[in-house]
Amino acid sequence: SEDGARVTYGALEGKRHVVAEHELATGRSRKLFDIGLNDGAMDMVRDPDRPRWVIVWADGADDALVKVRTRDDAGEESEAIEVRPGGRNITAILTEPVVARGYVFLTAGTIHRVHLDTGETKKLERPGLVAFPWGDGVGYVAGGRDFEIGRLDPETLELQPRITRPEDTDWKIMGAPRFDATGARCALVVARGESRSGLDALTWAVLVFEKYQLLTTVELQGERSMGPVAWLDAVTIGATVMRPGDEEDRFSLLETNFSGSFRREIPLLRAPVNERMRADGGVVYQLKQPLFLQPSPSPDGKTVAFTTAKMPPLPDERSGLLLLRRDQENRVDRVAFDVAEK
Repeated sequence: SEDGARVTYGALEGKRHVVAEHELATGRSRKLFDIGLNDGAMDMVRDPDRPRWVIVWADGADDALVKVRTRDDAGEESEAIEVRPGGRNITAILTEPVVARGYVFLTAGTIHRVHLDTGETKKLERPGLVAFPWGDGVGYVAGGRDFEIGRLDPETLELQPRITRPEDTDWKIMGAPRFDATGARCALVVARGESRSGLDALTWAVLVFEKYQLLTTVELQGERSMGPVAWLDAVTIGATVMRPGDEEDRFSLLETNFSGSFRREIPLLRAPVNERMRADGGVVYQLKQPLFLQPSPSPDGKTVAFTTAKMPPLPDERSGLLLLRRDQENRVDRVAFDVAEK
């Protein structure tokens, strides 16, 4: 919430996704509403223009179908909009949806714009684009060799480039960037190397741009994959890290200031390796793992929330809402998903 008193998050009720709310002061949680029948993985985002939530979920019965629904603060729900972006529907859930000007922007192969009232859907012609929130508007990023970050006009879908690959580098963008509250600085996770050879063949870094020019390169050591990035406060960047293991994958939050002079990793979660998914997906599966654990900082930066609801199934004693308290202890509290009815 805007005052930092509550966290609204995706939770699990058995194998079904629900939306819940947790009060930080009292420690109480409650279920706000169910998602719908046959729901698979889901994500949700607040509409900056209207008092409502936009919920996006992968249909559990049809793995090519994505559904979108709005729910306002009075409990009024819209009819579900059905979208077929191409490929498996889970790809549209890995990247956070973006809401602006009455549209939701989904990423699946490229950016898809969905009108929240009419359901009209338009796919951008340029492949490989990823949408991300930029203030109350929409940003886009082109990864790979294109390496381009810019604004996307919600109405005309015009691409307005702002940042391109720094000269004499071969970094590839890994996930969506984030601008700070002022809009002056941009942070993003990058890597270089041949991923098909394994995670140990990759070198990772956090790049920080100021006024669209490269300011800092924070190069990192050790086998890992990294994903979502967030500004925890005016000077600190956080990024989810996954370090693979034989039996357990270890998730942590990397913190660094924008100058790179300070950095630390705070352990968050140990997740049993999903042998089937690792065997089927290989390095690609490992690269996507951090995307399941998006950091969401409170307005004052003192608490960072994560939900495990998008992750492959976890034991009950490890799943839930994770609350990292950014203080001297850096305690991580786990709130179980057994939320009460409203």
